[in-house]
Parts: sequence; C-alpha cells; structure tokens
Amino acid sequence: MNRKRCYLNYKDEYIILKADYDEDFIIELKYSISWTFRKWDPNKKVWLIHISCLKELLEILKKYYSIIVNIENSYFKSLLDNIIDISKYRSNNDPYSDLFLLPNAPIELVKSARRVLMKLYHPDVGGNEEIAKRINMAYNKIINNRGDYY
Repeated sequence: MNRKRCYLNYKDEYIILKADYDEDFIIELKYSISWTFRKWDPNKKVWLIHISCLKELLEILKKYYSIIVNIENSYFKSLLDNIIDISKYRSNNDPYSDLFLLPNAPIELVKSARRVLMKLYHPDVGGNEEIAKRINMAYNKIINNRGDYY
C-alpha cells in the first residue's frame, strides 16, 4: 500500500483533515465515523471530523498514512502527541500541564481545553475515569485561583 501524507488541524471543535484520499480510506472513514460527526467540504476538499471522534480517526489514519502533520495549532499538536500514547499523560501538581497548556493561557483556552479533553476521556464515552477526574480538578483549580467561574 502506498503510504501518503495527511494534514490535520483543529478549529471550532472539528478536526480538519486534508490528504490525497483513496477509495478504501473514504469507505473506512464512512464506516467508522457516523455521518453526524463528519462533514465533507467540497470547496476546500477537506473532511471535518468532530473532536469526539479523534481516537477513531487516528486508528484509520495509521493504516493509510505515514505522516500526520499539524498545520498551525500547537495546542492540537500537543493533544495529538499525548492521546496516541496515554502513558505520556502526566501530572506534577501543575493544573496547566494536566490540560496541556502553558501557565499564561487565557481563560477561554482553559475552558476550551477542558471541553475537548473531557470529550475524549469522559468515562461515558469510553475514556479513563482517573484522567477525567484530573482534568476536572485541574480546571477547577485554575478557575478558582483566577476568580473566573463557569
């Protein structure tokens, strides 16, 4: 099988996937990810996949593509780097590292990071309960220290 390059980016809770699509890849994508979580943009020739389907998408991409390149979103890149191997997930009593953020991250990014991570790790969607608890504790600690509330 010819291994190709694909490009991933993240915007507004959707993964933007751009690649040279072959028929087998498209069939597997449609079979694995419900139509309610994927959209095809014919103008830009990209797939938009909801962030909650990131694990499934990565499994499919591993079969067809050798290189996954994030175009511009560094937060999404760190999320990708850490979701592939959950053993890399770390906590050193720094709530920002639990959310994969820098300490000077704006509160909007903190809220967005929590939302994205909980969609991936919440026990109701097959995620890890311990990691979900750490995400919530980190979020609450940051919010309480800054004085910003839900």
